[in-house]
Parts: sequence; C-alpha cells; structure tokens
Amino acid sequence: MLKFKNKEKLNSLSFQLIYRLGILLILLIAAIIFIQSILLKDSLYSSSKSLLESRQHNLGSDEIISIKTTEELKQKADDLIYKMIDTNVSILVIDKNGNTLSDSETLRKDLYTEHFHKKEEVKETPTISTPKLSKTYYQNEIGRSGSSKGYLVTENSSDETFMVKFLKVGTPDNSIGLIQLSTSLDPLKEILWRSIMTFILFSVFILALSWFIINNIIHKTLKPLNNVTDNIEKINAEKLNFRIPEDTKQSEINRLSKAFNGMLERIELSFKKENEINDKMKKFVSDASHELNTPITSIHGFAEVLSMGAAKDEKQLQTSLEAIMNESDRLNRLINNLLLLSRFDQNYQLEMKTENLSEIIKEIQPQLTVIAEKRKLELNIENDIFIKANKDQIKQVVFNLVQNAVRYSPEEKGIIKISLTSMLREEIRYAELTVADNGIGIPEEKISSIFNRFYRVNSNRARSQGGYGLGLSIVKSIVEAHRGEISVISKLGKGTNFTILFKIEE
Repeated sequence: MLKFKNKEKLNSLSFQLIYRLGILLILLIAAIIFIQSILLKDSLYSSSKSLLESRQHNLGSDEIISIKTTEELKQKADDLIYKMIDTNVSILVIDKNGNTLSDSETLRKDLYTEHFHKKEEVKETPTISTPKLSKTYYQNEIGRSGSSKGYLVTENSSDETFMVKFLKVGTPDNSIGLIQLSTSLDPLKEILWRSIMTFILFSVFILALSWFIINNIIHKTLKPLNNVTDNIEKINAEKLNFRIPEDTKQSEINRLSKAFNGMLERIELSFKKENEINDKMKKFVSDASHELNTPITSIHGFAEVLSMGAAKDEKQLQTSLEAIMNESDRLNRLINNLLLLSRFDQNYQLEMKTENLSEIIKEIQPQLTVIAEKRKLELNIENDIFIKANKDQIKQVVFNLVQNAVRYSPEEKGIIKISLTSMLREEIRYAELTVADNGIGIPEEKISSIFNRFYRVNSNRARSQGGYGLGLSIVKSIVEAHRGEISVISKLGKGTNFTILFKIEE
C-alpha cells in the first residue's frame, strides 16, 4: 500500500511540475555559474593583460627598434628591465639564440640589497617566479616574421600558472632578441575559485528557497483541478444534482467545470424524464453510460498526459486542455441528441407549418457539399413540393442521412445522391426523399436494427469517425413525428438507399 502511494505521488502532476522545474532551475543556475566564471576569468585576465601592457608602455618603441646588435642588447638589458620592473611582473631579456641575458629577479635582489646597504641586514629577498620556455620556442618566436603573439598562458615546473607577453627587440621582421614579461595568475585563480564557491553557496540557498516557493505555488495553482477531480469522484447516479464550483479564478478549470456541470444538468433532466417509462429507462441508462464512457475516458487520458509532465511545455499544456474541451463538446452533443430522443419518446409535438421541401434541400446544399468533402454530391430535386413540417428538423434528417452516407462510403470515389420527387400511392400524393450512396452497404440481417439507439453496423469505424449510433434513431423519430415513413434497401459492397415518404399538402 505504501509503495502504491509513493508511486501515485511520483506520478502526480504537482510532483512532475516541481521535479522538472527543479531540474530546469538547477540547469539554469549551472549555466549562470559557468557563464559567470568565464566572465570573471576574462575580467581577471584582462587586469593581468593591462598590467603587462602598462609595463610595456614604459619602453618607447623607438628605444627597442634602435637596438641593432646582440652586444648592444646585452649592454642595455639591465636598463630595459629597470624601466619596466614591477613587484608583480617578472622580466627576461633573451638573445636570438634563446639565452637569457638578464632577468628581473637578479636585478630585484640587487636593488633590495642596495636598499639595506649591508647584505647582513637582508633577511629574505622577495622573489617572483619566472616561467622559462625552451630555447627552441624563443628562437621560433624571434625568427617568426611580424609582431609577437598577443598573450600566452603557461605553467612553470612548480605548476604555477602565468600570463606571458613578448616584445621583439629590433624590427618585427629582423629581431635580434626578445623581452618576456610575465605575471602569475595563481592569485587570480584563487579569487576566481572563491567567487565561484560563494556563488554556488548562494545558488544553493536560492534553489532551496525557490523549491519552497514553487512547491507552494504549484500546490495552490493545482488545488482547483484537484477539487474538480475530488468532486467528480463523488458523482454517481444518485448524486446527479451535485454541481462543481465554477469560480476557481482559472479560466480553463472554469470551462471544464461548466462543461461537466452542463453535462450533469442535461443527464439529470434526461434521467428525470426517462423515469416516466421504466422499460426504456433501463436500456437508456445502460447504453448512455457505455457511450459517455468514451469521451470521459479521453478526458481522463489527457489529464494523465498532463500529470506525466506535458505541463513543462506551455504549448503541450494548451494542446491537452483544448483536447479536454473538445471532448467536453462531444459530451454536450451526445447529451443534446439523447435529450431530443427523450422528447420524442414523450410524444413531443413539433411546431409545423407548410414548407417548400424542395427549397429546404436547396438551401442546405452548400453545407452538404462541405460534409461530403471529396465525395461527389448529386442532387435531383423536383421544384415546389410542399409538406407540413418543421424546417429545422427536416434539415437535421437530411444532414444525418448524408453524414451516415459519408461515414460508410469511400472518400475519393464516393457518390452521394439526393433526389426528391412526388408520387401517387393509393390516390394520395407523397414527397419521396431518397439519400443513396455507393458505400460498403449493410448486411441483410442487420438492416432491421439500424434504427435502434446506439446501434452501429461497424462499431469501430463509426467510433473512429465520431458516431454515437443515434443519427438514424433521430431520423426515424423526426420522420414519425411528421407522420412519414422511412425504409432502407442495401447491398453489401454496392451501397445503401434510404427512402422517406411525406404526405404532400394539397
């Protein structure tokens, strides 16, 4: 039981949101730390570059170019270093063979000793490590045409990191030596490391605080959805008068609540009316429950998709909520059809007047063309056939029959024919309305059942195309309310022909 509860908690929408937002926050903080370290490193390195450049500027370019020979370089080496010497910079003067002519450390010791006047007073001479590269490297640098490279980051034998800058002595294309300026980067690395550790500790604090805040926000945000779920679980056949609160301050949840309340209200009304005829009520409850299960299962499925993490992407979240709304609309359509049939069961009296049946069919021809899609729609309508009818209900009859024909006829080669003619039978004139298709047809043994509620000739095909098995039931109820007759002729693989007879008004 405990294992089940833990698994249910891990699969909850709130946990998935918190978990994924936490991962996103950690990645974001890691990226910020990474970028911050790079920027800080660049900033610190820039200060080292500025230091080396400031030392370089103490030498005039003419002074370096004026040195023409190695002997002259050797004589002026100490003087060059004196002009650039600094407590944080080490300097080497190197000849074209890669040999060190002078270095700042030796001169610095001499200066320090001279400052104390007596060597016995010198207890410890401060030193700055100097990186020394191979003679080959120096020779290659001196022999390379053009100005020296910008900056080099290297390490000495003690693994101390330095930033190095070279100055060519003589002209860029005819150098006789090299001046190396370097400064240690280890103090900067310590500053960088301390800064990163401080930022990491601060980030951990921010992460903990964010988790606490996000946890509370998400639980508060999802509370209306949890309340809807809890309320729905309380609903059963005895509690159809129960209503879900619709003021949650979340528009999507409000729409869902309103849709469910509308569904419950119509189901409640339907049940109250169906109680008047007990035998039909039992079948109605059984069939309606079966059909309602399909869209409700779809809604539940999309809710599970949300709980499994689709909410981390705003677009996926919106798609799932729209799908839930679409299924709610399907529920509404189903309930409306059931209510219509319920009215007819109670001898619902339609408001009728004399109508031109020919004009009614011509009026809805554009809609029928849209419904038929790629199928060919053929109309053969005799003019001015008047019957006593309810115009809207007659339209629904034609729509339902055409939709049924579309559902069971091929898309590319389908042909739907609608014909309206007058005929004389037993000295009474009738309007004969026919809707025929070249679809899959109906097996002979099933023709007697096609007008039953929730009956489908091909269950899988009808469900995949949104059918409830109520269309033909509604058609028959409307036709009978008009005191008409409906019949069907069908052959497998050939198609189906529905014929309706209405009495013509003289």
